[in-house]
Amino acid sequence: MAKWKPFSDQKKGGGQRKKTLLYLRKLVDYNGGGDYMGLFNAYFEGKNGQFCTIDIPIVQKLMAILKTCHDKAQPYQKRQWLSIVQKAGFSFSTLKKSGWPLSETRKSWESAKKHAESFFPGAPVPEKRGRPKLNEAVVQSIITFCSNDDNSYPASNRTIKIGKKNERLDVPVIYRNKPISNLYHFWVLDRTKNEIESEKKICSESKFRQILKKKMKYLKKPRKNTDMCHICESGKRILKKIAILEKKTDLDENEKELLKNLLENKSLYDKHKEIYEKQKTAFKNQVSNILNPKEAVIVMDFKQNLVMNVIHNTQLGRD
Repeated sequence: MAKWKPFSDQKKGGGQRKKTLLYLRKLVDYNGGGDYMGLFNAYFEGKNGQFCTIDIPIVQKLMAILKTCHDKAQPYQKRQWLSIVQKAGFSFSTLKKSGWPLSETRKSWESAKKHAESFFPGAPVPEKRGRPKLNEAVVQSIITFCSNDDNSYPASNRTIKIGKKNERLDVPVIYRNKPISNLYHFWVLDRTKNEIESEKKICSESKFRQILKKKMKYLKKPRKNTDMCHICESGKRILKKIAILEKKTDLDENEKELLKNLLENKSLYDKHKEIYEKQKTAFKNQVSNILNPKEAVIVMDFKQNLVMNVIHNTQLGRD
């Protein structure tokens, strides 16, 4: 008679392995009264069978994966993975023997149990670090405050596109009347004055700026074109046109004539820039050569427009 080998050494699909499994099935079926699955489940769930669960290859691999997730998780996220094995029926001592880094006070074990009961086993742990998210009502109050007539006015002929590629919409631009730092200061005063918020800081200025950048892309810094030099502006347009024409390989007669005129006008623009640089250099020399403390250089901008009695809800032709 052939020597009966240990089950792990018996060849898969071999006759001896098949006989071993058949004998086990008959033995368990006989002693379990036909309910062999119920007998196995009861055994593995009991204290006598807990040591076997770690030795089963598939369960052992699964436990190794869960342990890796547990070890690499952030400290506050470890109970997410621990709650899975805790709810599956593993004991604290069994996990300790398997190499799980659990605290001696069982604090992490009890925390995992509460986490599974409050949510579900393996539920993500809510993030409680950092600043709490601003209430949507506070965000809406910032948008409303910056959009009122005291703090902004609509552009006469300017829009921007907002939205995704296939859903972009033209939104009218509004210009703010104050710097963002002033808007933030007056918004905080308005909230505390109306007793909506206490003196406690409800929103930092950096967060205030982020909200304007994300939620109010149509809120722009005002631009006045009244004090621009028309020669400089015309010269910039001439340079752009010349660059476009010079890129072309074959010009027709009209384009050649246009390029000739543009080059003549460019020489005037270059002369204007030369005069500007000389004036700039002379001004800097005058400032740097002041020796008498009673002397001064006065700079006056005579092109600045003065606007009086402005009504903010009336559109101004500033563009």
